[in-house]
Amino acid sequence: MNICRASCSMPYLCQKVNINNFEYLDGGITDPIPIKRAINKGYKKNIVILTRNNMYKKKDSILLDFLSKKMYKDYPELIIALNKRIELYNKIINYLENLEKNKQILVIRPQKVLVGRMTNNKNKLNMFYKQGFEIAEKRINEIINFIND
Repeated sequence: MNICRASCSMPYLCQKVNINNFEYLDGGITDPIPIKRAINKGYKKNIVILTRNNMYKKKDSILLDFLSKKMYKDYPELIIALNKRIELYNKIINYLENLEKNKQILVIRPQKVLVGRMTNNKNKLNMFYKQGFEIAEKRINEIINFIND
């Protein structure tokens, strides 16, 4: 169960999770969307489901840079990774867009973003879920064709 906790331990908000004397946080810090890993492992039919629309890019945050230095001062490599995460995320989004244009992957993303990372409003979460379901229903033939080609 600790592995599951570690996989969603968001920096700044959650404590590090200790597994076999190693401390872990969410792996998304260094690999936010592991599409390159999937491709390198030989997977050919990759479907990426995003929670943000195609206009979303992460922006620098002076506050998070400050918090990184304060909260993780004993982890200099983590500070470096946290400081690179915005650039890394935006690069991987650009990479996904190029793969998508070349029909190498299928990307499913919401039209409207109704929730944020910390949303716990059940109505908003349910509306966001329904939106995703409707998108999948509308694109089901495209998804099937992508998988079968």
